[in-house]
Amino acid sequence: MESINAKKTQKRPSSSSNYHTDEHNIQTAHDANQERPVGRKAAKKTLEMETSFIGLVAKLTKETEAKNRFLKEATSKRMMARNMEGMTPVQRRYYELKQAQILEDLQKEMDARE
Repeated sequence: MESINAKKTQKRPSSSSNYHTDEHNIQTAHDANQERPVGRKAAKKTLEMETSFIGLVAKLTKETEAKNRFLKEATSKRMMARNMEGMTPVQRRYYELKQAQILEDLQKEMDARE
């Protein structure tokens, strides 16, 4: 029973000791914010991630370009196959101009391949 009473009567730490622990915590946080030199493993891992990211971007770029070419070709085919019967003269003229533009682009592409 005496040990229980002894524990109850023990002094609690004063506020001045809290000041020292707070100061230590601030200093530790400050040390954590300072930059350390990058180690070999971390540098290697960073380089691998950057290389992987660059490869991913290149792959996405190629896929996007292929998709865009496919969509442009599909649109061109629809424009060329368009039935102009029943169109107003303005609509007909629009599709005729678009078809002429598609043929010009196709001719340029064929000339560039030769």
